Amino acid sequence: MSIYTTGSLELRGTADTLFLTASHDAVGPKIGIGTAAAPGTTFAIHADLGLTDTATQVRFSIANNDATGDASLNLGNSVSNRAFILWEGGTDRRLRFGTRASGVNYFNTLHMKDGA
Repeated sequence: MSIYTTGSLELRGTADTLFLTASHDAVGPKIGIGTAAAPGTTFAIHADLGLTDTATQVRFSIANNDATGDASLNLGNSVSNRAFILWEGGTDRRLRFGTRASGVNYFNTLHMKDGA
């Protein structure tokens, strides 16, 4: 789909619920999922964290707008076999890396290879 009149695309559920936004500016494309408005970063889920891309900085943002909530990136093939990068909100406010292999948690660990 191409929209030439505005240069952007918005998919809304209601007037104040934005599901998807896509646009392009002088720096490059901007895609937002669940954002309140078009993001300032190349790709944003829930919010762009107030960041703005430049010609030398391109960002991918995953936000939890609840100050005590977590935001994570998960990679794997099932809930029992995955790796993650997790931002923990709340009082700790820390970045964690971890793995879940065959249903066993290895939090704060990068489990690079299972077996010999």
